[in-house]
Amino acid sequence: MVQLTQFVLATSALASAVSAAPKPPAPPAPPLPSNVTVNPWIGKDRYVVQSYSKKLDQTIASFIAQNDSLNAARTRTVAQKVSTFTWITSRAGLQDITVTIKEARKQKKGLKPMIVGLVLYNLPDRDCSAGESAGELSSAKDGLNIYKKEFVDQYAKLVSQARDLEFAIVLEPDSLGNAVTNQNVPFCATATPIYEEGIAYAISKLQFPNVHLYMDAAHGGWLGWADNLKPTAEVFARVVNMAKKLNPAAKIRGYSTNVSNYNPFQAKVRENYTEYSPSWDESHYASSLATYMEAEGLPGNFIIDQGRVALPGARKEWGDWCNVAPAGFGLLPGATQNNTNVDSIVWIKPGGESDGACGLAGAPVAGAWFDSYVQMLVKNADPSLKPTYSTLKCDRLQPCKTCVDRGLSLSCAYVRSAPPSKEPKVPNSVHDRINQLEKLVTNLISGNDIHHASPAASTISQYQYHNGNHDADLPGTPDRVKFQGETTTYSNSGHWTSILDGISELREHLDHIPESPSPKDELHEDIPGPELLFGRHTHATKEQILASLPPKSEADDLLETFFQSMDTHPTILHKPTFLKQYQNFWAQPFKTSVMWIGLLYAVLAIGFRFKAAIDNHGRDGSELPSDTNLTLHSARMTFYREKVVQCMILANYTKCPPFTIETVLCYFGTEFLRTQDTQFSMYILVGMLTRLAFRMGYHRDASRFPNISPFRGELRRRKWVLIMSLDLVTSSQVGLPRIIQPFMYDTQEPRNLHEDDLHEDISELPPSRPEIELTQLLYSIFLTRIRRQQAQIVDMMNSTSQPTYREIMDIDTTLGHIRDSIPQASKPVVLDNGDATTLPESMRRLYLELAILKARLMLHRPYLKLGRTDAKYDYSRRVCLNVAMEMLRFQRMLDRGLTPGGKLGLEVWRVATVSWYMSAIVAQDFLLATTVLILDLDEDLVSPMPQNAHLVRDELQLDGDAPTREDIIVTLRSAYAIWTKASRKSQEAFKVAAAVKLVLSKAENSTTQVNGSPHMNLGRDQMNFTSPTPSFDFNDMSPAAPGSDVFSLGHGSLSHAFDLGNMSMDLDGFAMPYNWGGIPSELQNLQMQPSEEFHQQQPYDYGSTGSAFRMPQYDNREMTSNDEQDSKSITPLLNKFAP
Repeated sequence: MVQLTQFVLATSALASAVSAAPKPPAPPAPPLPSNVTVNPWIGKDRYVVQSYSKKLDQTIASFIAQNDSLNAARTRTVAQKVSTFTWITSRAGLQDITVTIKEARKQKKGLKPMIVGLVLYNLPDRDCSAGESAGELSSAKDGLNIYKKEFVDQYAKLVSQARDLEFAIVLEPDSLGNAVTNQNVPFCATATPIYEEGIAYAISKLQFPNVHLYMDAAHGGWLGWADNLKPTAEVFARVVNMAKKLNPAAKIRGYSTNVSNYNPFQAKVRENYTEYSPSWDESHYASSLATYMEAEGLPGNFIIDQGRVALPGARKEWGDWCNVAPAGFGLLPGATQNNTNVDSIVWIKPGGESDGACGLAGAPVAGAWFDSYVQMLVKNADPSLKPTYSTLKCDRLQPCKTCVDRGLSLSCAYVRSAPPSKEPKVPNSVHDRINQLEKLVTNLISGNDIHHASPAASTISQYQYHNGNHDADLPGTPDRVKFQGETTTYSNSGHWTSILDGISELREHLDHIPESPSPKDELHEDIPGPELLFGRHTHATKEQILASLPPKSEADDLLETFFQSMDTHPTILHKPTFLKQYQNFWAQPFKTSVMWIGLLYAVLAIGFRFKAAIDNHGRDGSELPSDTNLTLHSARMTFYREKVVQCMILANYTKCPPFTIETVLCYFGTEFLRTQDTQFSMYILVGMLTRLAFRMGYHRDASRFPNISPFRGELRRRKWVLIMSLDLVTSSQVGLPRIIQPFMYDTQEPRNLHEDDLHEDISELPPSRPEIELTQLLYSIFLTRIRRQQAQIVDMMNSTSQPTYREIMDIDTTLGHIRDSIPQASKPVVLDNGDATTLPESMRRLYLELAILKARLMLHRPYLKLGRTDAKYDYSRRVCLNVAMEMLRFQRMLDRGLTPGGKLGLEVWRVATVSWYMSAIVAQDFLLATTVLILDLDEDLVSPMPQNAHLVRDELQLDGDAPTREDIIVTLRSAYAIWTKASRKSQEAFKVAAAVKLVLSKAENSTTQVNGSPHMNLGRDQMNFTSPTPSFDFNDMSPAAPGSDVFSLGHGSLSHAFDLGNMSMDLDGFAMPYNWGGIPSELQNLQMQPSEEFHQQQPYDYGSTGSAFRMPQYDNREMTSNDEQDSKSITPLLNKFAP
């Protein structure tokens, strides 16, 4: 295989490039390409090469011998699921085409198309510059004619017989690169016309409808230098023209790059040796070369080989090509990428075969299997490979047939079935566990001592040797269907009300909570649902709508507030373009489309909402608006919202005129602002939005459509991210399945670009900025990737079958890798008083951390109870409790910080922090954490776990102990205070506060203590309970003293905020179905009684990574009412993100 040697790098073209930084010569105006086609890789399955899979069995066996089951499973993923190319390198190897076709037909699923990757590689005098990969043919022995008649013709004949498959064929890797730079090598100068004639002949013969040809273009380190780009395009154009003389219909699809090389698709670190090159990674190389190819009338499409990628710093020069280390498997074939010139990421030459006896000590000869090198590629894979665990049935022989067939006889082992246990069956069904819980709760509340051994202690022996692969049946939370009057509601087992329903005492009493925690405000608007759905609006003409606009000066102010407050507005609008349209509108309002006018009204309404929130918060917490001003704000928002609906109806939004999606997105925001709690109508409204997006093709990438400009296509990608986000969050809020499934769309993620990087007249998108460069879209891009895991968790919650625990742990591991892969894009700022306050960018980094914590909590919550008795699931219980404690500590820090006068209320935070924290979606994170602690505390009061009980630990569990009962009680006390404040304006906050009050009442009256410790008197005055027994007077929750309220203006239409920009920043993809506007509904300075002071808990130790990051140890030291300690508890997390 030809490789770029240091000799090649020393050519005059390279030397001139290194000596200066020349700009590539301007290409001539390109003619219109004649072969523009749809990307052939989209929507097709890809063939997995079986011969490569069998070779990987050797590496799997090596990992198993090392007792490394995780990396063995990751290697199995490559062997079973990753598509690669079949190399045909000789006349004898032509039979491999027949074998490949036969295997591909077996893998083909029904009528779904499959694409097969092949390499044609047998030119005479092959590898003229290095000679490491010289082939069987020589030009001195009539090699060119043999190549044409005995190799290419037969190759074409075999491919033509498989019209039911599609083929992507790479032509002669590295060959034409020698025609560009190595003409000073005599052998290459002689071989060049043979290369060109041979490749032209192959192009002319492989012109079949199901064949897509890619001429190899070496890699960016060879042909990507500024002086080499234009000559490269000229050589390729010459070869294609030669092919057209042989076959006028001859055409190619594009070019392959990085075959058998180690360049990254997008470099995370720009290496020093790339300093003067415009092609420092393969993405930039494709973008640079495409311009010159298109100028020659050729297509600008590429496939990029990422089968092997060198780690940063692995090479001293670009010419290091032999068994480079350290290296790892790169992006998986078909991975999402943001370069419109790139058809697909592929693995043409995956790791396994040695490059030669060079580069590393002990490397085998070229082509021999290099097992230790493959092990390194697996371990260093970036992104990390998902594990695939063997599910093959075993014949129970020793060794079994499967291991014999795979050559693993010596490592064959399996766990034999254990004899049936004679111990009494532990009640695991929901019915049995509820009955048992009810009996124990009754005894507990009546004051009777429970003298019998706890179930936890009695069942430890049963589970201490449970280390097999069998998963226990989850005692789990049932789904919930509730009939109340004229209303019927269903929610899945992950819904917070379903979790609380798992406690029978709560289930009985929470259903009787009054509909409103306080008398209804006279100014509160009676809202049946969105105006668009319920038709409360009146119809209006365009003239009437225009006449209702505010003065331009007022509109300018609201528009500025909109863009300042929604600092991630690019997911909906491109600010420079919108402002240009805005100016044109005021110049000629009657010529502006009605739908755009509706968009303007929606922007004004949202701007009003943020303006009201900022005014209500006050500059220093003392300047609060009057009730009259609040009423005017509410009325103005209602008026603007009605105008939006009138515009949508007048423009007939079902026909999807321009600006429909932007208008509906902003309209959703205006409706979302009206509600305090979860509204099912929001789920319906997003369903309409999603179907409109389908109708307009947002689910298909814009690169498929030549009539969509690069600028419009990029904006469509941004909006699609937000649409998916809304679909996920609203479906999770109501506990129902999402609409958008992964197989429904192929829209790529947007590029990491500043707003100034885009303009309407742009002919080609600039390459994505490095992910170390912070843009307004960067966090949306991160969370788009995280949502791939979020979606799996949501789907598990809605599944009718129980996932395996191995699947749970796979997602847990992936979440750890995602957390570690987030670039250090922001730097914390620590104030002099020790308060860890950061810039808004760092605040979102904290929010990403909160999001991943919540993901782990959702993932492991079903195993919370089972982890008390089964050591196999103890890891899940510890994760649930420790994560919940950390999340509620974060809630407390924010609650105090946003109090007027608090550290987060400083002017620098006034807009960004308020708009971020007042999002109802954030409240859901804290609610889930609260319900998990409620559930575990209630279970511990019934079946306490002795602290001296020894559970057998498996290799997956975390370091550090779970919090004690007293730790949980202390944390719930502080959460109770926050939820009680919020309950004035939120029915759901009212309900969870009641649940906390109930379980803390039970804890106060409990006489059963862990390890037989003395009775723990929580203090009736501490909880402010009205009776010594659990009270179910849910109206006994006096709100805090009046004060400023950032989140709720006291009127229906302004009950909580919806930050469209930050919505896409949330873990809304798998958020639990809770939603209220008033999480810390009152943010005034609380006059805390000494008995209400919170307890301090130690922060996480984030020193280790992955699924085994270290959790906190808790103590019960008293803490003052200021927020200094809570702020310090976040400092390690901020320092984690410091560059």
